[in-house]
Amino acid sequence: QQQPHIMPTIAMPETLAAPVAPLIQSPAPAAQANPNPANEPGENDVFNPLVVIQLKGYLKTLLSMAQKNKSVQDGSDFVFQKLPDELVELMALDNWFELLEMVSADATQHRAWLTQVRDHALARFDAPEEDQAA
Repeated sequence: QQQPHIMPTIAMPETLAAPVAPLIQSPAPAAQANPNPANEPGENDVFNPLVVIQLKGYLKTLLSMAQKNKSVQDGSDFVFQKLPDELVELMALDNWFELLEMVSADATQHRAWLTQVRDHALARFDAPEEDQAA
Protein backbone atom coordinates (compact mmCIF):
# COMPACT_ATOMS: atom_id res chain seq x y z
CA GLN A 1 0.00 0.00 0.00
CA GLN A 2 1.10 3.53 -0.78
CA GLN A 3 1.16 6.13 1.93
CA PRO A 4 -0.87 9.28 1.15
CA HIS A 5 1.39 12.16 0.15
CA ILE A 6 1.01 15.16 2.38
CA MET A 7 1.62 18.57 0.83
CA PRO A 8 3.87 20.81 2.91
CA THR A 9 2.40 24.05 4.17
CA ILE A 10 3.63 27.08 2.26
CA ALA A 11 3.58 30.57 3.75
CA MET A 12 2.54 33.57 1.67
CA PRO A 13 5.38 35.92 0.72
CA GLU A 14 5.49 38.97 2.95
CA THR A 15 4.62 41.24 0.03
CA LEU A 16 1.35 39.39 -0.54
CA ALA A 17 0.37 38.69 3.04
CA ALA A 18 -2.47 40.79 4.37
CA PRO A 19 -1.33 43.38 6.88
CA VAL A 20 -2.32 42.66 10.46
CA ALA A 21 -4.48 45.39 11.95
CA PRO A 22 -3.11 46.82 15.18
CA LEU A 23 -5.10 46.10 18.31
CA ILE A 24 -5.27 49.80 19.15
CA GLN A 25 -6.28 52.07 16.32
CA SER A 26 -4.28 55.25 16.05
CA PRO A 27 -6.17 58.35 14.99
CA ALA A 28 -6.44 58.83 11.26
CA PRO A 29 -4.04 61.42 9.84
CA ALA A 30 -5.60 64.80 9.16
CA ALA A 31 -6.84 65.23 5.63
CA GLN A 32 -4.34 67.12 3.56
CA ALA A 33 -5.35 70.14 1.58
CA ASN A 34 -6.03 69.47 -2.07
CA PRO A 35 -2.99 70.73 -4.00
CA ASN A 36 -5.30 71.23 -6.95
CA PRO A 37 -7.95 73.48 -5.34
CA ALA A 38 -10.08 74.08 -8.41
CA ASN A 39 -10.38 70.31 -8.84
CA GLU A 40 -8.85 70.72 -12.26
CA PRO A 41 -7.32 67.66 -13.89
CA GLY A 42 -3.61 67.35 -13.49
CA GLU A 43 -0.92 64.87 -14.38
CA ASN A 44 -1.81 62.67 -11.40
CA ASP A 45 -5.36 62.21 -12.72
CA VAL A 46 -3.98 60.46 -15.78
CA PHE A 47 -2.42 57.78 -13.62
CA ASN A 48 -5.72 57.03 -11.92
CA PRO A 49 -6.34 53.48 -13.17
CA LEU A 50 -10.04 54.09 -13.77
CA VAL A 51 -9.32 57.17 -15.90
CA VAL A 52 -6.70 55.26 -17.91
CA ILE A 53 -9.11 52.37 -18.53
CA GLN A 54 -11.85 54.76 -19.62
CA LEU A 55 -9.44 56.66 -21.84
CA LYS A 56 -8.25 53.45 -23.50
CA GLY A 57 -11.81 52.44 -24.35
CA TYR A 58 -12.86 55.78 -25.76
CA LEU A 59 -9.57 56.25 -27.60
CA LYS A 60 -9.94 52.81 -29.19
CA THR A 61 -13.31 53.89 -30.59
CA LEU A 62 -11.93 57.21 -31.84
CA LEU A 63 -8.96 55.52 -33.51
CA SER A 64 -11.31 53.06 -35.17
CA MET A 65 -13.33 56.00 -36.48
CA ALA A 66 -10.15 57.63 -37.80
CA GLN A 67 -9.09 54.40 -39.54
CA LYS A 68 -12.51 54.19 -41.20
CA ASN A 69 -12.11 57.81 -42.40
CA LYS A 70 -15.13 58.99 -40.44
CA SER A 71 -15.72 62.73 -40.56
CA VAL A 72 -14.39 65.11 -37.93
CA GLN A 73 -18.06 65.90 -37.19
CA ASP A 74 -18.72 62.22 -36.40
CA GLY A 75 -15.71 62.13 -34.07
CA SER A 76 -16.79 65.37 -32.42
CA ASP A 77 -20.32 64.00 -31.96
CA PHE A 78 -18.88 60.94 -30.23
CA VAL A 79 -16.71 63.05 -27.91
CA PHE A 80 -19.53 65.48 -27.17
CA GLN A 81 -22.13 62.79 -26.46
CA LYS A 82 -20.12 59.96 -24.90
CA LEU A 83 -17.00 61.19 -23.12
CA PRO A 84 -17.32 61.70 -19.34
CA ASP A 85 -16.38 65.12 -17.97
CA GLU A 86 -13.02 64.02 -16.55
CA LEU A 87 -11.86 62.89 -20.00
CA VAL A 88 -13.13 66.06 -21.66
CA GLU A 89 -11.12 68.01 -19.08
CA LEU A 90 -8.01 66.04 -20.05
CA MET A 91 -8.57 67.08 -23.66
CA ALA A 92 -8.30 70.72 -22.61
CA LEU A 93 -4.80 70.25 -21.15
CA ASP A 94 -1.77 71.51 -23.05
CA ASN A 95 -0.22 68.03 -23.03
CA TRP A 96 -3.42 66.23 -24.08
CA PHE A 97 -1.85 64.53 -27.09
CA GLU A 98 1.11 63.22 -25.11
CA LEU A 99 -1.42 61.66 -22.74
CA LEU A 100 -3.14 59.94 -25.66
CA GLU A 101 0.18 58.64 -26.92
CA MET A 102 0.94 57.22 -23.46
CA VAL A 103 -2.31 55.25 -23.66
CA SER A 104 -1.96 54.18 -27.30
CA ALA A 105 0.98 54.61 -29.66
CA ASP A 106 -1.52 54.31 -32.54
CA ALA A 107 -2.70 57.84 -31.75
CA THR A 108 0.44 59.26 -33.40
CA GLN A 109 -0.59 58.26 -36.92
CA HIS A 110 -4.00 59.94 -36.48
CA ARG A 111 -2.77 63.12 -34.80
CA ALA A 112 -4.24 65.51 -37.38
CA TRP A 113 -7.72 63.93 -37.24
CA LEU A 114 -7.70 63.68 -33.43
CA THR A 115 -6.61 67.32 -33.15
CA GLN A 116 -9.45 68.45 -35.40
CA VAL A 117 -11.95 66.33 -33.43
CA ARG A 118 -10.65 67.74 -30.15
CA ASP A 119 -10.79 71.36 -31.34
CA HIS A 120 -14.29 70.92 -32.77
CA ALA A 121 -15.59 69.14 -29.65
CA LEU A 122 -14.09 71.69 -27.23
CA ALA A 123 -15.67 74.50 -29.25
CA ARG A 124 -19.02 72.72 -28.90
CA PHE A 125 -18.57 72.40 -25.13
CA ASP A 126 -17.79 76.13 -24.93
CA ALA A 127 -20.77 77.15 -27.08
CA PRO A 128 -23.99 78.40 -25.43
CA GLU A 129 -26.59 75.68 -24.82
CA GLU A 130 -29.02 77.13 -27.38
CA ASP A 131 -26.47 76.34 -30.10
CA GLN A 132 -26.14 72.71 -28.99
CA ALA A 133 -29.56 71.70 -30.34
CA ALA A 134 -28.51 72.64 -33.88
